[in-house]
Amino acid sequence: MTSRSAFDELRTAADGFADDRWPRLMCTRCKRSDLIANGINILESAASKHDHDDPRWEPDFIRGHFHGTLRCSAATCAEIAVVAGDYSVGYAKDDGGYVNLLTLRYIAPPAELIDFPAGTPDSVIKRTHEAIGLVLQNPNAAANRVRAAVEELLTQLRIPRTQISKSRRHRLTTHKRLERLEVKFPGPAVLLMAVKWIGNDGSHESSSLLTREVLDGLELFGQALNLIYNKRPKELDAIARRINRRKTSKLPDRRQLRVPF
Repeated sequence: MTSRSAFDELRTAADGFADDRWPRLMCTRCKRSDLIANGINILESAASKHDHDDPRWEPDFIRGHFHGTLRCSAATCAEIAVVAGDYSVGYAKDDGGYVNLLTLRYIAPPAELIDFPAGTPDSVIKRTHEAIGLVLQNPNAAANRVRAAVEELLTQLRIPRTQISKSRRHRLTTHKRLERLEVKFPGPAVLLMAVKWIGNDGSHESSSLLTREVLDGLELFGQALNLIYNKRPKELDAIARRINRRKTSKLPDRRQLRVPF
């Protein structure tokens, strides 16, 4: 069984979960331990309480909100995160009873999702953090911030923003800039093009994005950054090519090299 990523856990938190099965959100301070429920207050809304008078009322009609804190499970850290979201009651077929269901809409500090490789420009990191901070509350706004991060990345990679045509300077669309990026970084360009389409959806008033859809875009963006800035895969490729070329992992014994005098 493969381990679940930070993205998987936040998707679960945004989709809804039983209140006794909190997703394993990582502590943003120590970046090693999980956050555990430290005091969650569940509140039924006034409208939901009014519905109790309906003769057709069932427990799964209950709606409301929750708020509280999570605490790092490591005693040496004990960092606190503030959380809030929606509350409902659902029927659990497996348990044969009703359970409290929570949907996370807010967490501070925001979840740690992307391990930025060395060399990632600060301006790109800033825009990505802005998107992560919005993804639970306003997925459409978060999608716009991810797209802004893509555009900033293109600028940092020196992909032109304009071109001269018929003696006039014209602004290049993000789509056209990504096509130019594909010449040097074909793999990342494909990932970033998908992120751009998600950003487009976020700009349309008629489109209502889900948190998990924007999380897909953030995960694709993180992978693109890794392919561009993480040097280790290229170093490992060079090592493999050297071993294959020499048909041995042993390096030449420098003591046996003849040094000209």
